[in-house]
This record gives sequence, C-alpha cells and structure tokens, in this order.
Amino acid sequence: MADAGTEPAASPVGSASATHVGGGRRPVSDVIGEPPVPDSPNEVELTRDLTAPRAARGWVTQQFGAELSEATLATAKLLLSELVSNAVLHGEGAITLRALLERDRFFAEVIDEGHGFSWTPPKPARQPIGGWGLTVVAGESDRWGIYEGTTHVWFELKL
Repeated sequence: MADAGTEPAASPVGSASATHVGGGRRPVSDVIGEPPVPDSPNEVELTRDLTAPRAARGWVTQQFGAELSEATLATAKLLLSELVSNAVLHGEGAITLRALLERDRFFAEVIDEGHGFSWTPPKPARQPIGGWGLTVVAGESDRWGIYEGTTHVWFELKL
C-alpha cells in the first residue's frame, strides 16, 4: 500500500485524475495516488437493470474464479456488486466493468456515462439504511478511487 506523500502511479487512460483514493485498512486520507494502468483488462458491458450486479458477480467468477482465492473472489464480488448497483441506481448510459489479475493484485473498475460526483462517508445517525456502498468499498479494498468529474470508480485487492 502506498504511503502519504509518495509519488502517484502512472496516470490512467484518459486525462481525468483520481479525486479520492483510499485504502480499506487505514484512513482514507492516508493514501495518495492513482491506480496503475491495466495492460489488457478483461471487459464486459452490463445491462442497465437490476440484474446487472448478479451478472457482474457471474462474470468475475467465470473470468477469475479459478485463479483467485475463495476469500479474494468473495470480496471482489461484493465490491463489484456495490459499484455496479451504484451505476444502475445513480449513473447514466452504458455500464462497463473492467478487471485485471496480475501476480500481486486484482484490479477492477466500473464506468458509466454519468457526470461525476463527490463522495462523503455517510454518518450512521443520518443514513441508517442505504448509501453505504462506497464505504464498503473503502473498508474492504486495499486501494480505491474515483476519477475526477466522472462516474468511473476503481478498486484494488492485494493478493
């Protein structure tokens, strides 16, 4: 995991930069940087409907299930379900899921055609039901982020 003050990794494809990057096992503000650019990720377009999270879980199992540990696969499926659900409920246009498995990490990103958003962790007293998807991603991933001005969210799980 990167430490505060380290140089950001290579910029992702495109000119947008990450507005928020965090790690699940330490405070969000302690991590700075952007995800490394995937060399050749697997990619799938998902239907914008309530079956999309299930389709994402099935796809990641089919693509990576034989290579990931049971625990890592379960975490990847949970986080993808949260991000795809957010894209269905709050996004616009096409939903694209990209994922890449490297020797030391599983990287995934969910992209839709929305206009971007900013994220503030919910407060339990104010939002007891709903609105916790990105908090789950922040808590369970090793690193994650949102590209500035987009609805393009990524996460990374160390292997």
